[in-house]
Parts: sequence; structure tokens; C-alpha cells
Amino acid sequence: MAEVLSFKQLDYIADLYIPVLLLIVIGVWIRNCWDKKYQKVISQVVDLVIGVLVVYGLRYIDILLGLFEKYGMDYSTHTAAALLLCGMIAFRFNALKRYVLISLILYFLLMVYQNYHSFSDIVVTSLWVTWVYVPVQKGINRARTRFIKH
Repeated sequence: MAEVLSFKQLDYIADLYIPVLLLIVIGVWIRNCWDKKYQKVISQVVDLVIGVLVVYGLRYIDILLGLFEKYGMDYSTHTAAALLLCGMIAFRFNALKRYVLISLILYFLLMVYQNYHSFSDIVVTSLWVTWVYVPVQKGINRARTRFIKH
């Protein structure tokens, strides 16, 4: 009979998820530097910085306004960060999309199982972050395209 992982072991796995995703992203940057694709690295670093500003900017707005608390929920910074990093990986590596999506869903389920966040915390955070980040990223991509053309 298989042994069930303890709360502490699952906690450790959850704590490793975002750093592992970040290491993958940094690995991509190193590979691109190795291939002398410096413009690509700069572009991806800017994307990450903008994403982090969105993730933590929305957290700050939530703290100021108490939006999530007002409805009995909690803004999930972990959800937002994982969503950002998984998106960065999935949209750059088509072959990994399926695995990244599966890992993200498993991470969300683990957070619910460990009682870190509720299902509604995760869904509403994901929707809010996506609703803000996608238009911001599209604007940055348009600006980047104009800048590179000139």
C-alpha cells in the first residue's frame, strides 16, 4: 500500500513550485544568452518585471480596498505568481503547454487541499490578474513592436 504524504511534505512541495518555475524561466534566459539572443532575454525580463508589478500591484490594491475580504475571500499571491510564470513558460514552449497547465492545476488543487486558499480565492485571483495583465502585456508588445521597427 502506498504511503500518503504528510502535510509537511506537501507543504514543502508547494513551497518549491514557484521557485522551480522561476528557475525554468531563468534557465531559458541563460540558454538565450548562450545563443546570443540578448534582445529576447531583455524582452522576457521586462515581461517578468511587468508581471510582478501587476501581481503585487493588485495585492496592494486589495490590501487598500479590502476587495477580497469584503466577499470572504483572500487574494492569492501564490496563484498570481504561478499563473504568471506558467504563462511565460507555456507561451514560449508549445511542447510544454500541456504539462505546464497540468502542473498549475495540480498546484491549485494542492493549495485547496492544504487549506491555503479556497477554490474561489484561486479562480477570482486568476481572473483578476488575467483581466489586468493581458491588456497591459498587449500594450507592451505593441510598444515593443513600434520601438523595434524604428
